Amino acid sequence: MRIVLNKSVLLAMSILASKKDIRYYLNGVYLEATEKHLRFVATDGHILGIYQQEWTEDNSITEPFSVIIPNEVIAKADKAYNNVLICEDGKWQLDNLLFTPIEGKFPDYNRVLPRTNMTNEVAQFNPDFIVRFQKVGKALAKNAVPVIAHNGSGSSLVDIGLPYFIGVMMRSEEHTSELQSRLHLVCRLLLEKK
Repeated sequence: MRIVLNKSVLLAMSILASKKDIRYYLNGVYLEATEKHLRFVATDGHILGIYQQEWTEDNSITEPFSVIIPNEVIAKADKAYNNVLICEDGKWQLDNLLFTPIEGKFPDYNRVLPRTNMTNEVAQFNPDFIVRFQKVGKALAKNAVPVIAHNGSGSSLVDIGLPYFIGVMMRSEEHTSELQSRLHLVCRLLLEKK
């Protein structure tokens, strides 16, 4: 099997992957190949990105497969050209780097995709999550700005202006309660001064 991967997609999606999570299977980009397309999926458990690439004549697969490419391998891959992923006799190679895929079962990312229309009820999000989506957008489309379809207490969709990318952001309970605590303190101080 030989697949040509878009290097900017692989690097951009690694921005959304965990870096040193104890859930080791999140520390890389998950590739899922079917007869019709190739999906790049990355998550840290709070945010998720899915990029879908249609097949071209440069690629040849005989059967569907999935693999998790470690972040360290992606970082070392040749940045000058599109990356070539090869698997022969159970040995994986990205460009000239032999690597061992991350073992383990990648989470069922379809489960976190919202199944209903967005409620447009505003929610609080960790600003770092939004910044990471902005970095992905800049890596893929140069001028992309994340637009959030709010969904109250549910998962919200993130659009960076590309028809083949979708992001999902989980509401930040930690950030919401921290913000509420600060606002409560400020209100109490203002009321005490009267």
